[in-house]
Amino acid sequence: MRIMSVIGTRPEAIKMAPLIASIQTRADFEHCLCLSGQHRDLVHPVLAQFGISADHDLEVMSADQSLTSLGAAILEGIGAMIQIEQPDWMIVQGDTSTSFAAALAAFYAHIPLLHLEAGLRSGDRLDPWPEESHRKMIAPLAHLHAVHTLAAQKNLEREGIDPRSILISGNSGIDAVQQMCTRLDRDEALAAQAQALLRIMPQGRRLIYVTCHRREKRWIRLKALSRALVRLAARGDVEIIVSVHPSPEIDHLMRTSLADVAHVHLLNPLDYASSIHLLRQAHFVISDSGGMQEEAPYLGKPILVLRESTERQEAVDAGAAILVGHSEQRIHAEACRLLDHPAHYAGMARRRTLFGDGHASERIIDRIAGMMTDAWVPETYHAESG
Repeated sequence: MRIMSVIGTRPEAIKMAPLIASIQTRADFEHCLCLSGQHRDLVHPVLAQFGISADHDLEVMSADQSLTSLGAAILEGIGAMIQIEQPDWMIVQGDTSTSFAAALAAFYAHIPLLHLEAGLRSGDRLDPWPEESHRKMIAPLAHLHAVHTLAAQKNLEREGIDPRSILISGNSGIDAVQQMCTRLDRDEALAAQAQALLRIMPQGRRLIYVTCHRREKRWIRLKALSRALVRLAARGDVEIIVSVHPSPEIDHLMRTSLADVAHVHLLNPLDYASSIHLLRQAHFVISDSGGMQEEAPYLGKPILVLRESTERQEAVDAGAAILVGHSEQRIHAEACRLLDHPAHYAGMARRRTLFGDGHASERIIDRIAGMMTDAWVPETYHAESG
């Protein structure tokens, strides 16, 4: 079976890498990897850390590009790659412009589609935007849906998706976390490189790890976040590391607001190993990232989510995450509660396997291989309940 995987963004690369690495070890599969180039400079380092290289790179990005022109370029480029590679299956992950355009190209070419991280729903088509609508439009195009929880399966069934096409596998992003933690524990050079980031911090302070990149109400959220971080830094008992997204407007606002604030450290986007190392060392996380809402609970780190709603409600229901929206007061208050109330912190800082157990890739590959031989016996990931 010849499989084409399509990747556009850094989160896609992280979550696809364990599955791709596993596929490449099997004699019964041929694999080709196509990059759209949506996050070109951020994707290659991730793949390199997993020992993966791309077969094609469409390099679709251009200055001041609209979502319309981006989607059209990806659709046309992937369509051409399908003609060259003639895959039997295509794999896309998540809900990006790359995922949606590639799924549409597969549909036009009558190529069966595997959708990783299927079934996520916030219930608001504008939050996250445009991702919520992308994933809802991918669902009817897919032949196999790899979901991480029972709630995600039920979301798809409510939309009319055949239950026989749904596999509760857990999220391959948790596979990536588990694999990287193992590497950091065993590879002294890699661990030393990641640890170097923490040398900027005085000893004896608790670390708050911050990321922010979402489009919705971006200026409101960033201003509220920056003001809350200034107040938190003034406490004198924390160090705050902010991974600054490369978007020019995000970079400008964060550096203008926080560049000269004591105990706040602004870093360029981190490689995956360093990000996981910081997450393991952090006292808690403040982020609007979907992936971080899965990674933090798995590593036992409380997360304050900079959104009004989430498609990963399981983390909120389990007490691992708190939605703080774009309110400076709420961000500051909930952060101080984690810092000042040990019992509250301990209740959130418990390792949870809400979204996977590190074996999603194995289940997905077994399902695909079984579809070739009719020998497949379903094995389902049973997620931890709240």
